[in-house]
Amino acid sequence: MERMPLTAFAAFLTLAAQANPPAQDRSGEPALRQIMTWAKALDNVHFVIETEARDTGHDPMYPGERVDVWISGSKFRIEHSNYWGYDSYVVSDGSTVLSDSESESDPALLANAKEGLLATYADLKMSLDDISPFFALMEGPSKLDSLVEKTAAIKLEPGRGDEKVLSFEHKKLGTERLYYHQSNGSVQLDMLEYDNLPATQEQYKSNSEWMDPPDPGMLTRNTFYFDNHKPSPSLFDTKPPKGRQFNDIRKPPKKT
Repeated sequence: MERMPLTAFAAFLTLAAQANPPAQDRSGEPALRQIMTWAKALDNVHFVIETEARDTGHDPMYPGERVDVWISGSKFRIEHSNYWGYDSYVVSDGSTVLSDSESESDPALLANAKEGLLATYADLKMSLDDISPFFALMEGPSKLDSLVEKTAAIKLEPGRGDEKVLSFEHKKLGTERLYYHQSNGSVQLDMLEYDNLPATQEQYKSNSEWMDPPDPGMLTRNTFYFDNHKPSPSLFDTKPPKGRQFNDIRKPPKKT
């Protein structure tokens, strides 16, 4: 029996591997679905996101923004503040949304609200991704394939006491890790981290003449704090402050 040449055999193995790639580790998928189910169901809650980041593995973590989020049904309020004194907020009473950068050179905006936080931001073409990856989790488990490709791994990693850890690969954010714990039969997210390498690498390719290549140790961290008490109705007041300039682009309700 004639033997297959080694080069041909190697090529055969390569083609076989490409046709039948090894199964990815998806051990963390049930936990990720559970986290997304919990995040989508958040209601009558106030939570805080504190951000920090470093540019290299040798740098300390530097503070970034504090983001306060209140949700009550279709009503919501998001406030931003940072170390440099920049503040802004977006608030909806379920019917009208007010977006205010609190800058005198930038009038506030009044617009029609949609059904909830995610839909309203999408309608106004305002990015929640720029605030925190947490809002992608709030899309719920039906959007899991938009968050993680079907061929990508979702791994359970060694935890820290009662805190559990899972990781997955995000197209733009790189390796993303979620730290969470069990709470009253469900889960609660404590922290998420991502390296942001894919997006930063793309920036470097376009601006290599003045930008250093990204360091593999770069890291962004979001830490979460939750208060499950019904927010005060006064938080959802969409009336612009007295004397504040604003643009009103609200459309009147359709006549039936």
